[in-house]
Amino acid sequence: MISITKEQLAYFEKQVILNHKQVLAYALSLNLDRHAAEDLIQDAFLTAFHKLAEIDRDRSFGAYMRGIVRFKYLERGRKLKEICLGDAIIDIVDQQFMEWNSGEHHRMHLFDILEQCNEKLTEDQQQIIRMFYTEKAQCEMIAATMKINETTVRKRLERIRNELKGCIKKQQKGAR
Repeated sequence: MISITKEQLAYFEKQVILNHKQVLAYALSLNLDRHAAEDLIQDAFLTAFHKLAEIDRDRSFGAYMRGIVRFKYLERGRKLKEICLGDAIIDIVDQQFMEWNSGEHHRMHLFDILEQCNEKLTEDQQQIIRMFYTEKAQCEMIAATMKINETTVRKRLERIRNELKGCIKKQQKGAR
């Protein structure tokens, strides 16, 4: 039986959600059909789960999973006596995914900054943002819910956007 903490399990679940599509794309890029790729990544995620206590969280989880998928792919090829892509080609595929990952990391960092800036807003400001962007409510509906004028909602949205934009720029300058 595997002994893991709730925190380790939460970390793993989050990483699976964040990386599943990318790991599947990687397996598909190794010239596997969809069914074989899904089997391969299922096996790879299971392997990662069994080694959960050993995972280095300072290393990219996506890179960790690509390493497991690569190993499983080559192992599968040997077992089924299939011709696999050579190491040089797999290295090129890996490089492409590392570049993709770095871009994704930048986008995730930006979302983290936005979340921090959103937390600095008042409850009313957060409610307006949530209703407008998440719930897709029209300004008329927001105004009725908050018992304010529709023009006031539009003006507040404009101010909130500017406040968030300024906060994001400030956070990005501080991160450099």
